[in-house]
Amino acid sequence: MEMLSWINKYAIWIIPLTLGGILFFQSCSDKEEISPFDETTPGQDTVNFQLNDPDPNSIAGLFVNILQSTCANVACHDGTFEPDFRTIESSYNTMVYQKPIKNDGNYQYRVHPGKPDQSILIARIDGLINPPMPFQLEPDSDWLQNKEEYIQNIRTWIENGAPDIMGNLPSENAAPLPGFRGMLAYQNDMELSRQNDWSYIIIPSEFDSVQLFFAVTHSELEVHLFDEQNIRFSAETNGFQQADSHPLEVLPVPLMSRGLYGDEEKYYQRITIWPPDFFETEDKLYLRLYFADTGHPLTEIPTNEAAYDIKAYLSLVLSN
Repeated sequence: MEMLSWINKYAIWIIPLTLGGILFFQSCSDKEEISPFDETTPGQDTVNFQLNDPDPNSIAGLFVNILQSTCANVACHDGTFEPDFRTIESSYNTMVYQKPIKNDGNYQYRVHPGKPDQSILIARIDGLINPPMPFQLEPDSDWLQNKEEYIQNIRTWIENGAPDIMGNLPSENAAPLPGFRGMLAYQNDMELSRQNDWSYIIIPSEFDSVQLFFAVTHSELEVHLFDEQNIRFSAETNGFQQADSHPLEVLPVPLMSRGLYGDEEKYYQRITIWPPDFFETEDKLYLRLYFADTGHPLTEIPTNEAAYDIKAYLSLVLSN
């Protein structure tokens, strides 16, 4: 009886403490399941920069047709696990020459440029090793209907050397390439608009100078330390071989503004042009950027092999 009396007396305290302990340990257990990518903020290339009918054998085509729609599932390749298929950049940077976490010892890289049969990505898609991919399909995925075609697209891209969206080929253990992050134009202190977020910049007046700003990054080099920073203009999409080079000015303080992928970027490079001197009899100009550093004699942005939408983004049109 005394024991029952004691329990009745202190039950009001024992029960909450017991429940609290259970909840505490449960919450600790939950906190252990933290994704290493939870603090990552992806770029917004799927929102502000759209790819229209890209080459299916390019990284742009693979992202639009396969990676974004079939692989970037919630709690899967949406940043929860690598490869990270949230954006074109994250897709490329977590696949090409990147070592797989789960490996049977036969594959050195997720994507081994030029060697599809030595790429673990192909092995998983073909079901040669576990777990096969894709692990689960979203209702709107067309993977099952186009599986053979999509696998061939991936193979072709790898066989072609796995070029990035700018058309540049990767190199194993090579110094990183400069990265392009955006282009802006100003005339009479007013930022000029584009036809849309991913197309040409409209030049409203032929008889006022135009300032062009560029955001270029490098993971190991300050932008003012490039050995060479030039720009070329051409009326042809890929006609830059004989075009004149013009030096880019490097600003001591960058212009801060939205970039190609929607994030705020630092625009250090600038050139001021007088439209009649550059357009002459043309009404549209394409632009190419050229950078040299100790790791690479010359990097062209974009190359002839780049997605057309990148070339269109780096273009100017005189308003009629």
